[in-house]
Amino acid sequence: MRWTDNVATREECWQRLSVGVRERTADRLGTLIEWWAKESDGGISAVALGTHALIVVSPTVNSAGLPASKLLTVNLDEQSFRTVRFRDTSPRGVATTGRVAAGPATAPGQHSGERPGDRPSSASSLSTRLDPGMTGLLGLLPARAQQLLQDPFLDSGDELRFDCYTYLTGVVRSLSGATIHTWYYLTDHRTLTFCAGVGHDYHDGIGAASWELTCWRVNVVPRQATNTR
Repeated sequence: MRWTDNVATREECWQRLSVGVRERTADRLGTLIEWWAKESDGGISAVALGTHALIVVSPTVNSAGLPASKLLTVNLDEQSFRTVRFRDTSPRGVATTGRVAAGPATAPGQHSGERPGDRPSSASSLSTRLDPGMTGLLGLLPARAQQLLQDPFLDSGDELRFDCYTYLTGVVRSLSGATIHTWYYLTDHRTLTFCAGVGHDYHDGIGAASWELTCWRVNVVPRQATNTR
């Protein structure tokens, strides 16, 4: 993995969005669950998961050629939320190969006797629908988190929308390693999965010694049109 210095925190990036964009995002979200914001080419991008919607903010330009933000709203069925919180202390290296794990389709919180990789045809199909950057960053996660994120889409032919954001704090080459902070989402506009958490004692080429993660799965209701400000 190649890591770059992040010069602005997510809070600082969020404040650089216009008041109107921040207010419209808050109005649509419901109760905020998780979020990230980062510097992107041309501006600030952000993703916020709430009880009513996932909001994706992307930099763009308006009709006058001035910087603007585009909002994509993925409406969610609040009653269908399922949440799994877990700590993973699997041996290092299990999830650092960049391979996208393909486990059987199971509900969050359930265990399965099959191992990641037991459904190669489905895994191969899903991998072709993700870009290399997403596949590589999914590979940082422990196998269970990869499975929870991907299970609903293994047998779906619908187009996927996805994104992730990961950054490090601390020093990778120190004895205690770095701390990795990470967020992911995938959706086929029927189901949405989201994962966020922290990996401890991270070393390049080895991975994190332990993870504290939360994964969400929720049904999607018909999407709204995008808006530009």
